[in-house]
Amino acid sequence: MLAPDQLRRVSGAQRRLGALVCALLACLLLAACGAAPTQRPTSPVGSNAPGMTLVVMGASDAYGIGTDDPDRESWPTQLASDLPQPVHLVNLGVPGATIAQAQQEELPVAIAQHPQALVLWLAVNDIIDDVPLATYASQLRATLASLKAQSPGTHVFVGNVPDLAQLPFFSGYDPVTLRAEVAAWNGAIAQACAAEGATLADLASRWGRLANHPGYISDDGLHPSRLGALELAAFFDIVIRQTLKIND
Repeated sequence: MLAPDQLRRVSGAQRRLGALVCALLACLLLAACGAAPTQRPTSPVGSNAPGMTLVVMGASDAYGIGTDDPDRESWPTQLASDLPQPVHLVNLGVPGATIAQAQQEELPVAIAQHPQALVLWLAVNDIIDDVPLATYASQLRATLASLKAQSPGTHVFVGNVPDLAQLPFFSGYDPVTLRAEVAAWNGAIAQACAAEGATLADLASRWGRLANHPGYISDDGLHPSRLGALELAAFFDIVIRQTLKIND
């Protein structure tokens, strides 16, 4: 996940996505694992100030593990900065979270915000923890159904899983088996989005050759680096802008 250090954000996000984002996304999705259990909203819960409220449900990549300064360099923080201001970010990312944990701990807080936009990116920890795909799919669908029923004004964006076989963390996995598993999970994620009216943020179609962009991944071989988080934010920025027809 490489990107020039002086990348401009907001209106420049679309220009820098290009080929770099492709590689970035592959690495980034894997960022979903980690340790260090704390949940920290980055803007006041229930804020009444004008502007967009953005909620992120996720795991350690959302928390910012892999960056030099998680509070300032996590991809949700970068995304909130990219979007037209003001944006009130509530980052619910918890290291190690699975969809089941997020359903119990993150979902109630997310619904209480009634945000205009919500990004949900949870799957890699479930894969690593050997959660059955049918169980994951059912829990994801229930989470999306709850959001639709209890916060109907929220537009939900769901990230899928890129090619995990490109990440150093997964070097011990059989790549053929792993890619087949990722394809099955992405099929289930797409079906859940279609059934519950969520927008699929198709990270899987954006992956490139990670070996050509080692700077996108942190030293742990799994989480996005600062540059990786920047490019991941640019990807979600474009998806949100295009879907909600947002202009600068």
